[in-house]
Amino acid sequence: MRQKLTVTKRIHFSMADSSLRQAAVANTMENFGYVFRKALEGLFIDRMDQNEEITATFMNEDQFREPVSQHLLKDVYEQIRAQEVAQP
Repeated sequence: MRQKLTVTKRIHFSMADSSLRQAAVANTMENFGYVFRKALEGLFIDRMDQNEEITATFMNEDQFREPVSQHLLKDVYEQIRAQEVAQP
């Protein structure tokens, strides 16, 4: 549960990044995925000191990284796009 909260905090932080937001608005989900996955990896590395275990798991285990990345990609992409549509 703690790991899920840590990942969630990292993702919400990433959604505030203007370049990530621009990429989501300007691209399909597939193309946004290239930008998002690189940003997600960077978030894990940047905050490794806060939770080394989850960072190591994310970086070293494809069975963990791929489904997590895909789920978060879809979630972040849809949230950003919905927010952009909702803004006047």
